[in-house]
Amino acid sequence: GLTPSTSYTLTVVARNGAGLTSADSPTAQFTTLPDTPTGGCKVTYTTNTWNTGFSADITITNTGTTAWTNWTLGFSFPGNQKITQGWSATWSQSGANVTAKSLSWNGALAPGQSTWVGFNASYTGTNTNPSAFTVNGRACS
Repeated sequence: GLTPSTSYTLTVVARNGAGLTSADSPTAQFTTLPDTPTGGCKVTYTTNTWNTGFSADITITNTGTTAWTNWTLGFSFPGNQKITQGWSATWSQSGANVTAKSLSWNGALAPGQSTWVGFNASYTGTNTNPSAFTVNGRACS
């Protein structure tokens, strides 16, 4: 119930079962941390799959309270998917781990704003969707 980014000073007084109180303790001062909501992002991932390939459309939404000047999307493929071409971001892949970095024209997202990116990829076997996404290192819903 404390307010974020606020200084407080406390004094403790103990009370026993008979209602007798102790002397005041020395004061303790502290400042609460800033309000930094967890998450702050939402990622929607949809695919259009064919024989050994697929296209993925990804919507990234800033659900936090602070504007982003740029963003980095991260996720891992659960199978052997390999990105062959991407758009609206700088894409990189190392093994199963994928990173997409914003471009100069789509990096700034105010709270509530979204951007759309995507890629084409190949796979063999099963094309299972990634189960978790991060934006700027934070887990997204």
